[in-house]
Amino acid sequence: MRASLGSIYRAVAPFAPEPPFRIYAGEKAPPLLVNETPRLTEAQNAEFTILTPVKARPVLVIAEPSSRYGELLALRLRRLSRLTETERLAVLSDEADDLLYLDPRLCPGLAEENVALVSTMMRLPVSAMDLARPLGRLGSDRIRTIHERVVRACGFDLHNLVVEQAREMVADLGD
Repeated sequence: MRASLGSIYRAVAPFAPEPPFRIYAGEKAPPLLVNETPRLTEAQNAEFTILTPVKARPVLVIAEPSSRYGELLALRLRRLSRLTETERLAVLSDEADDLLYLDPRLCPGLAEENVALVSTMMRLPVSAMDLARPLGRLGSDRIRTIHERVVRACGFDLHNLVVEQAREMVADLGD
């Protein structure tokens, strides 16, 4: 099975670890607590197993899986009911650049109305996703809107890509 762009699946996704870090110390030892990031970064190439919470959560696939690493980019979702009244109004009037309303008709597997958190891209292994039960699928127009909002939210500089595409278009006109 293959994860497809614009589809919503349930995935086992970790929360971003933050101090205090709980380092796995073996089966019979309690986790080591490290309160400061520099203590771990000083170890440079050392590898640690960090105990961090995970949750089976719905995610929206925003990039095709990488064949090299078997990973994809996805956005977290949040129930509309968990937003403040001000946030809900902004989302429903399409004025929230970092939140995008997901039409419940396109997401029949979700119990409630949801929004995509545009600024919370997650890199996930495809193997961490339940591909057997898609929860919904957005059309290409909505994916395009999400991609545009991700670019804006992250402040990506696409100047050179736009110029290159404009040159190609001008060249095509000359043919």
